[in-house]
Amino acid sequence: MSAPVYLDHAATTPVDPRVIAAMLAVMGPDSGHGNPAAVQHASGQRAGAAVEAARGQVARLIGAEPREIVFTSGATEANNLAIKGAGAFYQARGRHLVTALTEHPAVLEPAAALEAQGWSVTRLRPAADGRIHADQLAAALRPDTALVSLMHVNNETGLIQDIAALGTVCRARDVRFHVDAAQSAGRLPIDVRALAVDYLSLSAHKCYGPQGIGALYVRDRPRAGLAAQMHGGGQERGRRAGTLAVHQIVGMGAAAAILIGEREAEQARLAALMTRLETGLADIPDLLWIGADAPRVAGIRNVAIGGVARESLLASLWDTVAVATGSACSAADGEPSAVLQALGLDPVTAQGALRLSPGRWTSERDIDRVAAALRGVITRLRHIAAGEPVDDLPGPTGLPPAYSAAVTDWFRRLSRVGHLAPAPNVLQGAAGEPRQGAWVYWDLAVAGRRIVQARFRAWGCPATLAAAAWCAERVEGQDCAAAAALTGAEMAAALGLHGAQRSAALIVEDALNNALAKRTRHALSAQDATCPS
Repeated sequence: MSAPVYLDHAATTPVDPRVIAAMLAVMGPDSGHGNPAAVQHASGQRAGAAVEAARGQVARLIGAEPREIVFTSGATEANNLAIKGAGAFYQARGRHLVTALTEHPAVLEPAAALEAQGWSVTRLRPAADGRIHADQLAAALRPDTALVSLMHVNNETGLIQDIAALGTVCRARDVRFHVDAAQSAGRLPIDVRALAVDYLSLSAHKCYGPQGIGALYVRDRPRAGLAAQMHGGGQERGRRAGTLAVHQIVGMGAAAAILIGEREAEQARLAALMTRLETGLADIPDLLWIGADAPRVAGIRNVAIGGVARESLLASLWDTVAVATGSACSAADGEPSAVLQALGLDPVTAQGALRLSPGRWTSERDIDRVAAALRGVITRLRHIAAGEPVDDLPGPTGLPPAYSAAVTDWFRRLSRVGHLAPAPNVLQGAAGEPRQGAWVYWDLAVAGRRIVQARFRAWGCPATLAAAAWCAERVEGQDCAAAAALTGAEMAAALGLHGAQRSAALIVEDALNNALAKRTRHALSAQDATCPS
């Protein structure tokens, strides 16, 4: 069986073998390994020289000077250093920060931390095209605005902000401007001079370098102020203390050097792959490509898929496609994307969105495999929600480890999906709703005291669908009273449901009971009136 196609490069990229080779060259007892601060001996000097060479490579990637690069543990630390460090340096000038609702938590959380210290924070909502426009930013600036922090490329949608125009607004008002460029470095040409930025955050693992290393550009002339947030040995010109991770820094430098030479060709190839994927799915109705009319980078697409629950969509793709994960029955946080809601999507639509991001080793064959997998899964899940038979639409052979073997088995075959024509002896009942994460609808054909047919429609995670299928097979042919006694706890025990998955069984139980409660309201037939209460 082939490994799943990896389409989550916006989350992290594999390390390029050329980067690994560069890192190995400065590791181990025979590599000249040393502490770059230990300048009194040759090993330390060699390590220091390797760090400075990498600093130059990273600087060239963004049009900066090497002295303007501060190495950090990643973009999260770089964002924190920029926001908190600039905030501390310029707070006498004012304590007002401007950012956007669509920022990464690595920006929103430091902003909230400043807010807890008495700062005023303005969180801009993007315009209809998903962007923050220059006039919108200008209107938000105040005499006490010390800092603006906005990302270059959105990590969920791939939308590109006009950083040059926004930077011009900030420069005209003498307001410091920080940009999170974790997703744009390597995807777009970056010249920090032309963009008029004061601080710019970078991450190596978004561009085929190692995890655990990033950098912050800090404008040197005229100098952008920055108060250190980590203190110790005075490394990085006193702006960020801590022994430098030579192998990781060398890896980031090597990744930057590769991007300098290959970025344009690579992005053109990714653009062609995404066009191929969108074309392959063009005839599937109710697909909303987020930001389709706005500037986007080539390698990040976000698509909202109507009529399916994202939990079951992701689980069905488990052994075929690796995509950005979202809310699931097995996850503690089932909230839909705040970014997509800020762009105007309702919570249900936002919850049914997937981010697709191919990368350096993604092939056309991979894209065709993804398109076929998505087509099959979407069709099957929509059939289940509509009560249409799925006998000829087999489910996945495997689900994520969060689901039991019993759930996998029932989810794969899902017997008794369907609906019954309205009739005096057909009882109907529902529970849940999409915004709650699941709904189940029952059709029960009753003759005398017995349920002669049980059919269901369902929308939700695999546990919801599996519990409904298990329940349908269990109650068909049973006395109504026995069916009414079936509990969610019994379903959960039979299917091995745990944690948040147990709520799925409760929704199935509620829907069944809502159907059975209607039995006394129907004149079922001339033979017998109803099931007894």
